[in-house]
Amino acid sequence: MKKWIGFLLLLTLLSCAYQERNWYKPNMTEVELKRDSYQCEKETINTGYSWVRSDAFYRRCMEGKGYKVVKNKTEYPGQPNQLPDKPSIGKGTSLGTCWPITLGYVVTSQHIVEGREKITLIRPDGKTILATVFVGDKVNDIALLKVANPNELPSALPIAVSKPGIGAKVFTIGYPHPDILGTKPKVTDGLISSVSGFQDDPRTYQITVPLQAGNSGGPLINLNGEVVGIVTSKIDAVKVFRWTGDLPQNVNYAVKISYLKALIDSVQPLNYSINELPKEAGDLEKLSKRLQDSMMIVLAE
Repeated sequence: MKKWIGFLLLLTLLSCAYQERNWYKPNMTEVELKRDSYQCEKETINTGYSWVRSDAFYRRCMEGKGYKVVKNKTEYPGQPNQLPDKPSIGKGTSLGTCWPITLGYVVTSQHIVEGREKITLIRPDGKTILATVFVGDKVNDIALLKVANPNELPSALPIAVSKPGIGAKVFTIGYPHPDILGTKPKVTDGLISSVSGFQDDPRTYQITVPLQAGNSGGPLINLNGEVVGIVTSKIDAVKVFRWTGDLPQNVNYAVKISYLKALIDSVQPLNYSINELPKEAGDLEKLSKRLQDSMMIVLAE
């Protein structure tokens, strides 16, 4: 039993939780990997106009790259008086990805919005929309959000009818580390490496799609542009390394879409076909272009 509990602790959720900041752990320095954002992060400060890291972050990560901190303001190369247009965020805020499933309703991960009082959706064009939790499934880490004006939402994503098998090509579009990488949607792709998840969990897929903090809640999409799952977690690679001496790569998880369907049907049947994008096969570039405008940031305070 103790060993099984220990394995559960190896999973890392993918929301950016600025209060507990678990997504910055483990410290990559301790396994002597190359320097990256994990080893550089120290704290987040809210300047009122953008996400800005502490002086320690810039000293360790940004010096020598043309960036510097001047009186809590970031100067960018060639743009000393211009700052990127980003929403403010501070401690106590969770961040992830969300997407419309039908008129007035949005899907994300439960761990992002649980216990939060204010939920804001941010479209790719920067427009903000207030939302509330319509229903949540803590066990399967799914939340269905509702907005007052359905017309403010982008087009809904189509839900897959058939299940993907092992080896199926899939991808996600989301907002990993938006405070560092920017607030434009990012695409990563990979395969279904197993039709069962952590410890053979039948509710999830194991996937090779690269995931980072901020991807939580994003859709896992097949090459027909249909959602087959919801991105939720990944293996804590450094904890596994400390335990076994082996460093796992691309071991990530997505909740199967059937659990979202069951959640929706348990509260009220929704019309999946309203304002929905077409189901149409294509290459990754064409699919990404078609779907990216439906992806939104979710901020939960």
